[in-house]
Amino acid sequence: MKTLNIKRFLLAMAGIFYLGQIGFGQSHYFELNQPIQMVGPKTTVYLKDYVLDVSKIAWIRSGTFPSDLRKINKKDYSVSWLQDSLVISTEKGCAKMGFVRIGFVDGKDMYIPVKASPEKENQEFDKAPSTYSYSYSKIMPGVKNPPLELEFLIDSDSKVGVLPMWGNDVIAEWKLTPYHPGMYKLKVVVPEKAKDIHKSYVRIWVYNEYGIGNDILVPLVSGAVMKDLMKFGERKDPHGMIMYNIMIDRFFDGNKLNNKPLKHDSVHWKVDYFGGDVAGITQKVESNYFNTLGVNSLWISPVVLNPSEPWGQWKRPRTKFSGYHGYWPISSTLTDPRYCTETELKNFIEVSHRYHNNVYLDYVAHHIHQSHPLYKQRPDWYTPLYLPNGKKNTELWDEQRLTTWFDDFMPTFNFFKPEVVNAMTDSALYWVKTYDIDGFRHDATKHIPNEFWRELTYKMKLETVGKGRQLYQIGETYGSPGLIGSYLGNGLLNAQFDFNLYDAAINTFKSDSGGCKRLAEVLTESLRTYGSHHLMGNITGNQDRPRFVSRADGSVKDNEDGKQAGWDKEIQVQDERALHKLRNLYAFMSVIPGIPVIYYGDEIGMPGGNDPDSRRMMKFDLNEKEQEQLNVFKNLNYYRGVSAALQYGECFVENMGDDFIKVSRVFFGEEGVSFMMYTGNNKARRDYILSEWDLSIDANGELVKSPNDRVRIIYFDNKVNPNGFTLIYAHR
Repeated sequence: MKTLNIKRFLLAMAGIFYLGQIGFGQSHYFELNQPIQMVGPKTTVYLKDYVLDVSKIAWIRSGTFPSDLRKINKKDYSVSWLQDSLVISTEKGCAKMGFVRIGFVDGKDMYIPVKASPEKENQEFDKAPSTYSYSYSKIMPGVKNPPLELEFLIDSDSKVGVLPMWGNDVIAEWKLTPYHPGMYKLKVVVPEKAKDIHKSYVRIWVYNEYGIGNDILVPLVSGAVMKDLMKFGERKDPHGMIMYNIMIDRFFDGNKLNNKPLKHDSVHWKVDYFGGDVAGITQKVESNYFNTLGVNSLWISPVVLNPSEPWGQWKRPRTKFSGYHGYWPISSTLTDPRYCTETELKNFIEVSHRYHNNVYLDYVAHHIHQSHPLYKQRPDWYTPLYLPNGKKNTELWDEQRLTTWFDDFMPTFNFFKPEVVNAMTDSALYWVKTYDIDGFRHDATKHIPNEFWRELTYKMKLETVGKGRQLYQIGETYGSPGLIGSYLGNGLLNAQFDFNLYDAAINTFKSDSGGCKRLAEVLTESLRTYGSHHLMGNITGNQDRPRFVSRADGSVKDNEDGKQAGWDKEIQVQDERALHKLRNLYAFMSVIPGIPVIYYGDEIGMPGGNDPDSRRMMKFDLNEKEQEQLNVFKNLNYYRGVSAALQYGECFVENMGDDFIKVSRVFFGEEGVSFMMYTGNNKARRDYILSEWDLSIDANGELVKSPNDRVRIIYFDNKVNPNGFTLIYAHR
């Protein structure tokens, strides 16, 4: 995809900044149809992923949108309708994008975009178009306004095709004209009926013969562009979410009466119960800890009943483990009294919603503990512990991805059996029906076949349709972007955690210099794979990794066993620069598309090796450095929460060598926002980069702005490298 010429863009934007008067209405769509991603020349699509009642379908067609590419793209996508599924076929000469159109017996219809396989011939992404929002017609209060007009600029040296949609409908009125050499202007007229709907979306895809460019997402409120997020932003909008990851037992003890540590001779105190509970989290909600931090979505560890005796084994020191983490379920419906009662969980959810926080339950679908009654009741529902060759099928994460056991006492469900899928999706649905949760974080996603996820998602849609309840599901998969993406879509999960991006970010931000080239490559690949407005989780860390600050200050070495390091060492913050590196990491995560996810304690710079050392008790009595760290996170979250550019804007990545990366977000006349980091040691190069925006660093290391005030500084840090810097600034 072509790199955004930000200076040309800003010149074009001069004088264009309108405020809209926004009203209210009713939502029209259950969900937006996400594009069908072709995998090879033929791809099967399950209709219930998009249509809840397949019997209401009257006809299905395919095609491509009108464009000046018809001489190049002479052939349309073809479809074969096989009762409950479609087979979409492509051949050489098809456009990079097309559509499936579904008509219903009541006369209505809808469109589903289709994207060509990324491996399709002639796919040269660096030559694909770049599209960015330019202007929109002014909305005058108190008068009848004409339909909203949106304008976009398209950077492409070759002819382009356009796919404009409002909700799941095609936008009929649009015009593409040459604007400058290598640039087009696209004008789109939003349908009049958008004024009658409280919240809807315009989506636009642009492609050329080389590939598909960045997609556009424009939120509308009553037919006007939504820009005032302070007024119209809401916790249920996933694009505005900032998530906080809590391990219940290690956060805050709000009810001393439910404390029941094992206090067993075979269990080291580090892996016993500490006493954190849901009542404690509720108290922190009510004390405004999360609102003040600026997060609006709470992901809590599993609440299901776990065993009351120790299991597992660690060699040095020799210890067994309690089930403090919650991942050894011995019931599918009962809460663990050490965490909460049913009443306490319902109260926590109600209070969280009152304080404008979503609640996501961590759900374990892959396995149960052998003490679960179901293991004896249905012994035929599990995969074999031993393979045909006699090898034990434990921890074979990739070799036996869909059948492996995590440990000898954790039987894996055999989801290749339909009766198992049906029963266990019903078990997950119990939590949706019984508790007013906002969705799930799903453990071990890649170890469960898609048949399970498809059935669960379908049942969740049936349960919530027409109730104004929007559920979000995010999964955990370590693997290639292709494997991670295979679990995403309308009938599957909304998102997964982007561990590949996190790994690249760790290597860049923990270092004193370099790493920018690889980070830019992985970020670009993520945007291309998951979409420019994806809902993937961008984490600061998690319960299965060493704490970032302890990687950054060298307490845990790259080639070291992080778990053992946590047992052998008393790890504390050794180098204050590690705290600045963590700030820079989160600054990056707060700017890029996706959902920022803070692992509890990272907002104050908690140290630690891998688990259990990464699962220390949360600290609220802070020292000066910890408070300073917390304040930085608060400021970054605040700006993320009020910036339309950061939630809906286009994203463009620039990389010039291994010591520089720039990520720009732009959204119509809103202030553009850019993250910029220089990790080199060349002071002259640093000064040149800053001078392009009339910035400089004085002899005291302070950032200096020129008087013309064309930029506004949101974040600045230069404590990691004396000649480098990390910067977030807003610009017009």
